[in-house]
Amino acid sequence: MVNGHYEPLLVFVSILVAILASYTALSLAMRVRQAQGRGPYFWIAGGALAMGSGIWAMHFIGMLAFRLPMPIGYDPLITFASWLLPVVASGLALWHVRHGTVRRSQLAWSAVLMGLGINAMHYTGMAGMRMDPAIEYTPWLFALSVAIAIGASALALQLGLRLHEDGRSRRAVQVAASVIMGGAIAGMHYTGMAAAHFEAGSTCRAALGGVDQDHLAALVTVATVALLSIALLATIFDARLEARNRTIAESLVAAAER
Repeated sequence: MVNGHYEPLLVFVSILVAILASYTALSLAMRVRQAQGRGPYFWIAGGALAMGSGIWAMHFIGMLAFRLPMPIGYDPLITFASWLLPVVASGLALWHVRHGTVRRSQLAWSAVLMGLGINAMHYTGMAGMRMDPAIEYTPWLFALSVAIAIGASALALQLGLRLHEDGRSRRAVQVAASVIMGGAIAGMHYTGMAAAHFEAGSTCRAALGGVDQDHLAALVTVATVALLSIALLATIFDARLEARNRTIAESLVAAAER
């Protein structure tokens, strides 16, 4: 079996991205449920893109942090598919919890859907290396990674609903929840990586003609942090604009009554 090692800096960056993605996801979940008219559809689309890309980036940076004693590359088409899976899963999960009242069955279904999407993304991304012979996985660690992903998704959705139902966005609570959720997402990834076994003499067929590992790491990190930052700023701006409009409307009603 081939033994690999991790680049500590990229591991640290992957965890930070997971926490930032979690914080943004909670903010977007609140905006989806608070928006009126066609607003929820806008936030679902933007939320799916930001959440899915953030989760994908964390996992992919974690994959790039894992170094093997051989040239590594990634098949572009398979890598694109691994990005698309969590975006679609995030969109469907947000769609299920968009209404004011969410049943437990809806929450459970959304968590399962999103968790399976995260796992499908991770193992599809691993397949993008096109290892020969193929990667083998320890069954119980594989199952544990699936359970962690579903549990992390349920936690994320539940926290997003509670922050909305409390009637206020408590910054400290949201930060703490993001750290917990980001840690759970990272835990799923590294559990999945621990399940992977590379046979001695393995070769990466995507190293020839695929996307270079080091260049991809820098591109994914910069692009994802920029996307999540834009999404987060949009939620903050929209929330402040809504609060200002509400204050103006209340002032006009008070003036009319006088």
